[in-house]
Amino acid sequence: MDTRTALLAAAAALLVAGAVGTVAAPDALTDPRETNEPPGRIDIVGATVAPGEVRGETAALRLGTDLRHRGSTVENVTVRHRAIGSESGLLVDETTVDIGDIDFEGERIVNGTITVEREGGYRIETVVFADGERTRGSGSPRAPFGRPSR
Repeated sequence: MDTRTALLAAAAALLVAGAVGTVAAPDALTDPRETNEPPGRIDIVGATVAPGEVRGETAALRLGTDLRHRGSTVENVTVRHRAIGSESGLLVDETTVDIGDIDFEGERIVNGTITVEREGGYRIETVVFADGERTRGSGSPRAPFGRPSR
């Protein structure tokens, strides 16, 4: 048997062994990052609204959202805050805070700021997203904000 024939036979044997191994153990090629852990969960457990800087016709509202995380890492997390006019029902201001991946166990405060007209009432909505989708535990807590004093 010449060298070429021996190399071709060895290559064919390796190819057959690889195909048999793939069929016999299909989980051997799965993503090593995949685990059997249940998916992580993020819940809003509290929200605060505090006055910020007041300028002429507008007021900044400082928003604090208490998030609780349990389970495995949740990727690409964002918190969206909206101010909705209580009389008109129209969106007045919106801000999104990018948090990134959450892998801690416990609670964390996420801060944001929105700006509204000083005159009028507003409904504040806070929603948590993971990978662009609303999380199952976020809901939409609403905090009323009345007319600020001058």
